[in-house]
Amino acid sequence: MDIQEYASLDGDDLKARLRSLSRSELDDQLQQFGGQYAVLCQRLEALYSPGREAEFWAIRPGGLNEIDKAIERAEPANTKEITLLKAFRELNRVVLPFMDVYEEQFLADVKHLSKDELQALSVSVSEQIASAEKMQLHDSQDLRHAQNASGTLRLATLMKEAVVRELKERFNE
Repeated sequence: MDIQEYASLDGDDLKARLRSLSRSELDDQLQQFGGQYAVLCQRLEALYSPGREAEFWAIRPGGLNEIDKAIERAEPANTKEITLLKAFRELNRVVLPFMDVYEEQFLADVKHLSKDELQALSVSVSEQIASAEKMQLHDSQDLRHAQNASGTLRLATLMKEAVVRELKERFNE
C-alpha cells in the first residue's frame, strides 16, 4: 500500500485499517515506510545543509509539532522545502500509529512461539540491542546514528521484554 491510501484516515479509523493488515503486510509496510523515511530524510538533510542542520535534526525524529513549526517557518516561495516537509509530515502521521499497531501484533505473535523460537529470538534481539548500544556510544556525535540507535533500542527492548516475559510465564525460564 502506498502512503496516499491512508490520507483520508485518521485516529481510530487509521489504526483500524492498519490492524486489518496481515503480519506479512505489516512487515512489507514497515520496509516501505523505512525506505520512504530514508529518502525524505536524505532530501531534507541536503536541503537544510549547509547552515540549517539544527532545523533538520529537530524534525528528523518525526514529531508532528516540530514538522508543523518547520512548515510555518518555511518561506512560501520555497515550494520544494514545503512539499518535502508536508510529505515528511504525512509519512510520520501514519508511521506513528503504524508502529503502535506493529508492536501490538508482535506482542500477540510472541504468545504463539515455541520455546526454541523464543530463545532464538532472545539471542537475536540481544545482539540488536548490543549493536545499537555500541552505535550510540561510538557515534554519539553523529545525531543520525544516535537517533537510529535510539529507535532500534526502543523496539528491540520492547521485543526483549516480551520474549523474556513469555519464557518466564510459559516455560518458567
